[in-house]
Amino acid sequence: MIRRYRLAAVAMLLGLAVAKAAASGGAPHAGPSRACAHVTWDGVAGLFDRWNQSLATRDAEQVADNYTRDAVLLPAFANSPRNGREAIRDYYAALLPMAPHARVVQRTIKIRCNLSMDFGVLALRLTDSSGTESIVPAQYSFVYEYRDGRWLVAHEHASVIPKDEPMLGGQATDRRGEP
Repeated sequence: MIRRYRLAAVAMLLGLAVAKAAASGGAPHAGPSRACAHVTWDGVAGLFDRWNQSLATRDAEQVADNYTRDAVLLPAFANSPRNGREAIRDYYAALLPMAPHARVVQRTIKIRCNLSMDFGVLALRLTDSSGTESIVPAQYSFVYEYRDGRWLVAHEHASVIPKDEPMLGGQATDRRGEP
C-alpha cells in the first residue's frame, strides 16, 4: 500500500514537471529557452587554431580576447589558477616572450548545446632568450562556451607530461566525440 502511494506521488511529480516543461516550451531542466549554436568538429578544431594564432601575435590582449570574462585557466607553467580574463592576460604576457606555438598530437572533441570540448596531447614549442627551442609535451583541455554570438574559452587546462613518459609519435590522431 505504501508502495502504491509512493508510485502515485512520483507519477504526480513527473506529471507536474512535464506540464511545466510543456508550458515553458522546453525540457524540465532546460532553464531559460535559447537556441543551440551550430558548430562542427572542424569548427571546434578551428577555435584551437584561432587561439594558437593569437599566441603568434605575441600580444597578450589578443590572446585574452579568446576567453570569457570569467574564464578559468589552470596553466602548465604556474602553480595557481588564473581566474578571469585579466589574470589570464597577465599569465600570457609573461609566457609570450618565449614564442609559444602548439601542435596537436592527439585530440578528442565533443560538442553539446552551446558548449564544446577539445582535449588531448600537444607539443608546445618554446624559444628561450638565447634562441634555443625546446618542445614540451603536454596534455590539454579547452572548454568553449557560445556567448554573445561568439565561441570563447571558458576553461583551459594544460599540464606538462613528465619526461619519463613517452610522447605519442608519428601522425597526429583524432577522435570525434559523440554529439
